[in-house]
Amino acid sequence: MTSGAVRKQGFLYDLLITYVFFPFINSCGFLRKAVTMFIDNPIHFCWLMILDEKMGLGEAYMAGDWRAEPNPTEFLKLLIRAKKETAVGKRPSKKANRTVAAVAMAFALDVLRRAVAIYTYIQHRIRDNTMKQSAKNIEGTVGLMNKEPGHQVKKVDFEELEKAQLKKIDALIDMLDLKETDSVLEIGCGWGAFAIRGVQRSGCKWTGLTISHEQLALGKERVKAAGLEDKIDLKYQDYRLAGGQYTRVISVEMIEAVGHAFLPQYFQIISDRLSPGGKAVLQAITCPDAYYAKYCKSSDFIKKYIFPGGHMPSLGAISAALPSDLQFGEKRHIGRHYATTLDHWYSAWMVCEKDILALGYSESFHRRWQYYFCLCSSLFANDHIDTVQFELNKC
Repeated sequence: MTSGAVRKQGFLYDLLITYVFFPFINSCGFLRKAVTMFIDNPIHFCWLMILDEKMGLGEAYMAGDWRAEPNPTEFLKLLIRAKKETAVGKRPSKKANRTVAAVAMAFALDVLRRAVAIYTYIQHRIRDNTMKQSAKNIEGTVGLMNKEPGHQVKKVDFEELEKAQLKKIDALIDMLDLKETDSVLEIGCGWGAFAIRGVQRSGCKWTGLTISHEQLALGKERVKAAGLEDKIDLKYQDYRLAGGQYTRVISVEMIEAVGHAFLPQYFQIISDRLSPGGKAVLQAITCPDAYYAKYCKSSDFIKKYIFPGGHMPSLGAISAALPSDLQFGEKRHIGRHYATTLDHWYSAWMVCEKDILALGYSESFHRRWQYYFCLCSSLFANDHIDTVQFELNKC
C-alpha cells in the first residue's frame, strides 16, 4: 500500500490514517495479490472514509483521490473476497487494550457515520418509485444512455458487445417460446431492440412500455426502419396503468426500478395482464438473501450516483411478492458472465475517455462510471450480486 504525491506526515494525517484507513483495510483482510493502491490525496480520501466507508471509497475515486494498478476492479475484488473470508472466522477483540482516547474516537466516528447513513438513506427513500417519481429517477441515466457510444466515438469496435447482447435477447426469446399467435407485453421496452428481434423471429404482436420520451422516440424510429409498425406498438406509459390481456410478458432488468415496497403490486400487474396459461420471463439483477435485509435499510454508491431510486430484489423477496397464480419455472444464473461484460464496458469506456471529455463531460463524471463498471464487475465475480433469468407461469 503506497501513498502518492502528498507526503505530509502531520498529526491530522497520522490520525486519519491510523483510525480510519488502516482499520478499514485491516477489516477486509490482507491483500494477497499483486495489486497496488496509490492514495494521491490522503486528507480528502480519509475524510470521505470517515463519513462512510463504502460510499466514501467511490466518492474518493470520483474525486481522483486514489487509483489502483492494474485497475480498480482487481483492487475491489480483493477487498470483497477478503471481507467475505474474514467474516467466516471470529475477529479478535481489541477492546481490552484500547485507551480512553481511542474509545472516545471510535464512539465519535460511530455517531458521525450513523448520522451520515441515516441522511443518505433518507435521500434514497424520497426517490421511491411512485408513478410521479419513477420518470424523474430515470431521466439522468436514460438521457445519458440515449447518447449512443457508437454515434459519439469511433475508437471502439462495439461489434462483439452487440453480438453478446443479441445472444442474450435470443436466449430470453427462447424462454418465452414465442409463436405467431402470441401477444407480448414488454414492461420497460428501452430502445426497442427486444421488440424488433422478437417480432422478426416469431411474427407475434408486441406492445412495449417506457416512461422515457427519449427512449420512445428512438424506439419508434427503429421500429419504422425495420418495417414493423403494424406489429409493434411502443407507448409512453407506466406499467401500473397498462390494460389488456397478453399471452406473454417480458421485463428485462426493469424490476430494479420497482422498489421493495412495490414488488407485490408489480407482480400482481403481471398476473393481471397475463391470460390463463400465459408465461412471463424476467431478467433481474439480484441481491443475495443473506444481505437483503441490510441492503433494504441502506443506500450505496450505485443508488446515489448511478440509478436513483434503484433497488435490487432478492429471489426470496421476489418469491414472497408473487401472487398465488404465478409459479416459478426455469431459472438461469448468469451473474459471472456479467463480470466479463462489465470488464469490456470498462475497457471501452477508458479507450473513449478523451472523446467523452471532449463532449463536455467532467473528469469526475468519467471516473464515476469507471468506478461503477469496476465495482459491479467485482461484485458479480464474487457472487455478491447476481443476474437471474426466470420464468413465471400463470396457473
